[in-house]
Amino acid sequence: MHDTINQYLSFNAGNSPLVNEIQDKYGLALENLTLREKLFTIERLTQHLLQMTSGEIRSEIPYYTSRISLELATHDQENMIQALIKLIQQI
Repeated sequence: MHDTINQYLSFNAGNSPLVNEIQDKYGLALENLTLREKLFTIERLTQHLLQMTSGEIRSEIPYYTSRISLELATHDQENMIQALIKLIQQI
């Protein structure tokens, strides 16, 4: 059994009509989304959060991001995303 998306959301968000609609359509753990749809959703949410966050991005970060996407295996890129999310949650 997968973790449900509600386990990751605040109480209010987990009980919203939007979340309920998405879960009804794609499953409680969003298991019916394709990999591409999951990555698309992550990308869009990340773009939105990036726009809302102030500060500069150091000039070398795009360089390393490009290298990561070209040189690391897919599973290592996914693990990098998980590691970054955990670090963001600690802020």
